[in-house]
Amino acid sequence: TGRYSLAESCLERASRAGKDAGLEARLLLGRLNWITGRHQNYCQYLRWQVEREKNPSETLRTLWSIDTVAYPIAAMRQALRKAYATAPDDDRVWLALADMATRSGHFDEADLWLGRCERARPDDPAVWQARLWWGKAADRPDEVARASAHLPASSLPKSRVLEIRAWLAARIGEKALERSTLPE
Repeated sequence: TGRYSLAESCLERASRAGKDAGLEARLLLGRLNWITGRHQNYCQYLRWQVEREKNPSETLRTLWSIDTVAYPIAAMRQALRKAYATAPDDDRVWLALADMATRSGHFDEADLWLGRCERARPDDPAVWQARLWWGKAADRPDEVARASAHLPASSLPKSRVLEIRAWLAARIGEKALERSTLPE
């Protein structure tokens, strides 16, 4: 129904349930993460799922498709317009719209959506991760550094932290720092 924030809170509670209900809730929460631009969280869930399945072929195909199949911008744009019309005050819809705008190269629009998200949830790591990825896409090292300061170290894999450090070092012209950040 386009009420992503409500769905997220309900699914988070339900995901702690046992057996089939918890698994179904985790799957739906993973999909919601993907819709709202939290692809890392969705992939993390899928990797967790692969470890538990007897035949993980379908889940592995899904993981593969996330990295190789073009993002369905037109279909997502239509779904997000509908979600926004249904729930214009839903900050998770705003997060999804920010992701869509970033992916489409509409950085000013994404910045506006992210500003709304920051005001709604100033301490939310999901918002700051979205700000970080927007900053990289928009080539805004100042925003990448600002977003990084709001994220706990555990919220990103070490490889992403090193990638961000190298990216920032390259932007400020610190070649030695950039080289020392990258693995040998």
